[in-house]
Amino acid sequence: MFKRILVVSSVMIGMLFTLAVVFLVGRAALPWWVGTRPGAPEAVEKRVAAKLAEVAASGAPVKVTQLARAPIPDGENAAVLYRKAFALLSKDDHFYNDVAYGRVDLSKPENAKKAEVALTQSAEARDLIHRAVKMPKCDWQTDWSKGIDASHEYTRLRTCSQLLAFESELRLRHGRTDDALAACRDNFLLAKSANDPIMLAALMRVSISATAFHSLTRVLDSGQPSPNLARSVAAALAKQDPVAAYAEAIKGGRASDLSVFDEVRAAPDPMAAISELTGEKHAVPKPTRTARNKAFIRWMLASDKNAYLEIMNRYIQASAKPYREVAHEPLFTSNPVDKLPEVPPCVLTRLLVSSRQGKEQAWRDSVVAKLGLARAALLLKAYRAEHGSYPETLESLGKLEGKPLPSDPFTGKPFVYHRQGAGFLLYSWGEDLKDDDGGSDPSSKLDNGDIVVKVIR
Repeated sequence: MFKRILVVSSVMIGMLFTLAVVFLVGRAALPWWVGTRPGAPEAVEKRVAAKLAEVAASGAPVKVTQLARAPIPDGENAAVLYRKAFALLSKDDHFYNDVAYGRVDLSKPENAKKAEVALTQSAEARDLIHRAVKMPKCDWQTDWSKGIDASHEYTRLRTCSQLLAFESELRLRHGRTDDALAACRDNFLLAKSANDPIMLAALMRVSISATAFHSLTRVLDSGQPSPNLARSVAAALAKQDPVAAYAEAIKGGRASDLSVFDEVRAAPDPMAAISELTGEKHAVPKPTRTARNKAFIRWMLASDKNAYLEIMNRYIQASAKPYREVAHEPLFTSNPVDKLPEVPPCVLTRLLVSSRQGKEQAWRDSVVAKLGLARAALLLKAYRAEHGSYPETLESLGKLEGKPLPSDPFTGKPFVYHRQGAGFLLYSWGEDLKDDDGGSDPSSKLDNGDIVVKVIR
């Protein structure tokens, strides 16, 4: 009996082992079998071609080289002036930013002297920046033929923004409120010069707008600009359109990403090219140079590209809406690549989509909110200069100005406004989509609470 049990057990173990091997081998062979069926690569490539045709028909770029603009004469190109300013600035100078954000105690004589010297030494660079932001055209002449390897000079605009914030702070310190506000205005305008239609440029505009907004809150809280200048700056900010710029960036980013697929497909060894991009080895069933293997690679890359286009189409459709309307959709609450099937692996889609931070649309609306808050706060300051105190409501201010004031993109309603003593509190709910009473929510996992302008007088 014991021997019979051993025999039966051995047979069962053997069968289980065989089934496991068959399962594993079959699972490994499944993508090979699917991808090498007659017509399989062509079928997926046809779907990809149809999607690309739809993109082209919409007027959006399909090739990264389509991002290039018509050449601008040097005398009309703001980028020429920016480059001259870049040459005069230190790449590693954090002093401007530290002063602008109050991390340097200017009441100490040695710090005040250092700041004054820095202001004097930066005069030529600042003049170039102030001239450049007023020019209507700016072309960085990016070599888009290099695809994702194209270099982008406008990343140095962040230093220019820090310098303008530094200038604003020192002008304010000297009691020159209008000059301080003019520096803030040019800082906001500087953001539009990061105008390459890719996501890197969009994120640069977010960074510059945050610096400009911080400087403006300092000016409005500490001084009283002339009403004419306040209204003129508010009018200049009203011309900024971060929503359109973001739409252009996400579509241009798609064209840039598609160049990665094209480069991999054109590589002598596509799998080696993928491994180089990802830093991981991706094996292909042997033998490696058969016609069936080439068919498998075609199928795999076409399936990958198809998955990428489907996900990006969802992002682009969502980009037409404010963040508050899409924040709770699965596209924004989880990484869409996590729901991709294991077969085919879609390596490039996982790489490119996962590099998105998932919060770009919220950041876009934070720029919209800051521009709107800046405009409303400037009009409030103009009202105070003319009437001696602030209005009781934003609605009454809007009626006096003869036009509706900007609303909060995170609520779709007017910004929250309260009179506080001789001053006021004005704020947006921010990307957590919650009213934190003009503060921040310590329990929130998001970077910011409310976006606030607080003026004490």
